[in-house]
Amino acid sequence: MEIPRKALPNRQYTYRPTYADDPSTPAEIRYLEPQPTTYLNPLSPEAQYKSRSSSVSRWETLAHTYSITLLALFTSLVFVLTAWYAQAIFSDEQTTSFQRILQGALTTSSTIALFKAFELVQWALVGQEKGVDALRLLGVSPSTGLLGTMGVVLNGRSRVGDKLWAGGKIVLVVATWSAGILLFVRTSLVTEYAIAHTYDVTAGVGQFNGSYVKEYLQSLKDLQPDYNFTIVPYNIQAIAYNLVGNSMQASVAAPVNESCKNGSASCDSYLFTGGLIMTTPWVPTGYESSPLVNINDMPALQTEFKRGLSQNHDFTDEECSVFGADGVLIGVKFCVAERATEKGSYMAEGMYVCTNGTSSGKCITTDPAPNITTTFSVYSRKAHAITSRSNYTVLSAITTSDAELNTNIDLPTFRLALSWLLDFNASAIPATSSIVSLFWIAQDQLKSEYWSSELYHTLQSILAFPLWQFNPNNFGNVDLAPKEIVQGLPEEFYTKASITKPYTRIVINHDMYLSFLVLQGVVLAFVWMIPVWLLLFPRRLPQISSYPMLDFAFKAEFQTNVGEGDREEISRKLFNASGKETRKECKNVRVRLYQDD
Repeated sequence: MEIPRKALPNRQYTYRPTYADDPSTPAEIRYLEPQPTTYLNPLSPEAQYKSRSSSVSRWETLAHTYSITLLALFTSLVFVLTAWYAQAIFSDEQTTSFQRILQGALTTSSTIALFKAFELVQWALVGQEKGVDALRLLGVSPSTGLLGTMGVVLNGRSRVGDKLWAGGKIVLVVATWSAGILLFVRTSLVTEYAIAHTYDVTAGVGQFNGSYVKEYLQSLKDLQPDYNFTIVPYNIQAIAYNLVGNSMQASVAAPVNESCKNGSASCDSYLFTGGLIMTTPWVPTGYESSPLVNINDMPALQTEFKRGLSQNHDFTDEECSVFGADGVLIGVKFCVAERATEKGSYMAEGMYVCTNGTSSGKCITTDPAPNITTTFSVYSRKAHAITSRSNYTVLSAITTSDAELNTNIDLPTFRLALSWLLDFNASAIPATSSIVSLFWIAQDQLKSEYWSSELYHTLQSILAFPLWQFNPNNFGNVDLAPKEIVQGLPEEFYTKASITKPYTRIVINHDMYLSFLVLQGVVLAFVWMIPVWLLLFPRRLPQISSYPMLDFAFKAEFQTNVGEGDREEISRKLFNASGKETRKECKNVRVRLYQDD
């Protein structure tokens, strides 16, 4: 039912919508006599604001801002802890989990603090003597969603100030959410290790020492003085056959030579750390929950092979050895020589198969003889190794120093070691049981680079074996003890090993970390600015409850600069208005804090 227009110009009157909107209420009592008090009516057509102009003390303001101050303190504390833990030097499993909890707590507390700050801004604007434009209030209010706030920014009827407040709110909300996301953008996962126990060890693989060769061969002969042949233990042959593929000793490494790096040559590079099996003393028992042993800062040997020969070379008799016997069809010629054009790079003329055996120390073969060749270099390095306690496997080997080319390999003793290993006639090993027989019986495979890959790895292992066996920290050194640390080794072999348990840690990207600090810092600065602003410039604020809808219904009033009928028309339009229509109808509406005189 339409309400009769009986406005009393320039006078205050009471408008009671409870009765006025009730059709059963007699028309004569819908409007009462003029009263000295203006009652609350959010859309009252003639409500007039009467300011009390009373001063507000800072203590009163403080009573309204203590909650935002506590939220700001808590959020700042969580922010500092999150930033610190994200870049902490120390790290363990608990630290990583705590970091994730802190980030979630920071995002949550920042959002709560930000909306609490906007709630105070909202009431501070409403508490002004002339109130605040409804569009600005819609842009600032925490109860306005993101789309509604964007509508205020894009609305052509919004003033510049309205757009700035709404735009600032959007920026701060997005910054709050983005900070938590950016912190974990472009992160990397690294495996770290919780240490259960650390102990002293000797470990690593050093450089070839030719003086050990004769001492070691003599120690074997001393085990059986009356034996008229050289002694090649079974375990030596077994290891030498596949040394480069033995995961307890070697790991595939990045190449050092530039031609290998750029792919212009076919190269294989191996890093020999010796792993856990070449440490002394034995690994302590216990610590069942820690399955790994990490060995730090130990010497390592890197061998690099390039398949084939890059230049022609005529080997002398001193550079080659023939392994075979008269009347035996199996035989090979093996040559090793230092390259004349590149110091420290060694040429292995590999295995030349004597297709018709040997005679008087000469290789009888077809022309060309089936063969497999390689060029190899030797480097010294420092490395860390991560090994398995259960099967001694080297799980990871990380180099920690630049590669240093070894140019001092004693080739005569190196050849002596190879002859001891390969000369089946001198050791009275049946030719068919010898290592060199592998190459003789695979003559067809040697003609194909692809199908000879297995034999090529065996050749690599044979060449690497003397380097590995006759270094200070292997049993080619007869003074080494299996269970106790011996004195007299080069200092680089004395290091520490740790029994460890692996875990995954998040590594924060530096640029994303800085972005997180900036965004989160901006949000915190705004949150802190609001209580400081209100303390420096006190405003009349109502007692705010946890129910914002009721707070606005009973603590604020709406005012327009149009007539009573037009206000009622606005009220009806707002009842069914969309967001766009709401912004249109609110262009002439202001909101003020209700005062009960």
